[in-house]
Amino acid sequence: MKFTHIMLLVISIVLSACQSTGNSGFGTAGTTGAPKVAILLPLSGSNAALGKNLLNAAQMAVFQEAGPDFELIVKDTNQNGGALAALQQAIDEGARLVLGPVFANQVREIMPLAASKGVQILSFSNDESLAKEGVFVGGLTLSQQINRIFHYVSTQDIKRLALLLPENNYGRVVESAAVQYASAWGLEVFQTEFYDPSSKNFSETVRKLGPGDPVPLASTEEEINQQNDPTGDLEQPEYQEQDTVDDVVVSSEPPPAWMPPYKPIKVVNYQALLIAEGGERLITLSALAPYHGIDTSQVRLLGTNLWDDPALQREASLLGGWYPNYASQEKQLFEQQYRQLFGVQPNRLASNVYDMVTLAAKLGDKPGANFGRNAIINFGELSGKNGVFRFMPNGVAEYGLAIYEVQRQRILLKDPAPTTLLPLIN
Repeated sequence: MKFTHIMLLVISIVLSACQSTGNSGFGTAGTTGAPKVAILLPLSGSNAALGKNLLNAAQMAVFQEAGPDFELIVKDTNQNGGALAALQQAIDEGARLVLGPVFANQVREIMPLAASKGVQILSFSNDESLAKEGVFVGGLTLSQQINRIFHYVSTQDIKRLALLLPENNYGRVVESAAVQYASAWGLEVFQTEFYDPSSKNFSETVRKLGPGDPVPLASTEEEINQQNDPTGDLEQPEYQEQDTVDDVVVSSEPPPAWMPPYKPIKVVNYQALLIAEGGERLITLSALAPYHGIDTSQVRLLGTNLWDDPALQREASLLGGWYPNYASQEKQLFEQQYRQLFGVQPNRLASNVYDMVTLAAKLGDKPGANFGRNAIINFGELSGKNGVFRFMPNGVAEYGLAIYEVQRQRILLKDPAPTTLLPLIN
């Protein structure tokens, strides 16, 4: 649907009304019995800018995707009484489905009330621990990201990985998912190092991932022979029994007495390094890797969707790194439309909000619509601004993800997202 200046004016007026009262709805519905859905956002206080940004996306979805009988009730989670009061007001006004809130602690706060009223919650969170009866997790979970990147890595002749993770809940969730999906895809998590995210110096942690000194004797047989006898004149004794893996000779015995002094080739014992970080800390950590002997032309850097940051395309230390994220084409079109309408860049959650509102609109496309848990799960796939997704029986949204590579001044699509998801297996 093409937006006009008149429609933009209407959207702006509605937005102002919603923010000033904290108690308004929008959409074309006004009849008794029309399907009503509430969205809970921080529209005042310190997070008001975030709330406004996400509300813009919600309005876009209503105008572009919803039918004439759909109404979205907007509530401010920063009002007196917080998210709980916002939910109670929405239920009193007839809301039968809740979108949001933004923060996981607010979702936990409203869960008992929603459950007592039989109202389902489509949260924007990616915290899988929230997925309980009556609560859906609509964000992109870390376990899905790790599953996708590890699956792709397993097809690229990579067998061993190391992990560099923050010492916090985010890092522990990544570690748990990495152990699970490494096993599933035939990979080995060889080494894991945690760093204090509040620290100003990560050098010692990254050093532990480097080759160290001394390192095991490891080289090709030809290089070993050339190293020991550059002229080829020495008579070589027979080698003791050795294990050969991928044309690399690794001896468990000490070098023989006849071998002249040599400088061992510095190697690390893994082929990929996952850095679960973003922003300035990611830049610092990735730059420290080669400083401590981790050759990033040989060790593939991996990340999460925190790497989806245009500023990172300028960082030489990240070149060649892979990370998972939503399918890009529809998301880019959404962001372009958003900027044209509102004059600002959408928050990274905005496309998720748009898709959750779209799903609610499709569920409530007529009076008497079913917003129950089974209806949400059985709805099946929806092609949204983040690509194809659906809600699984456990209440977690499953997304079709793509793999991207950081290149100089651009991001390269390495492995496209699926256009459909595999059938559920009972």
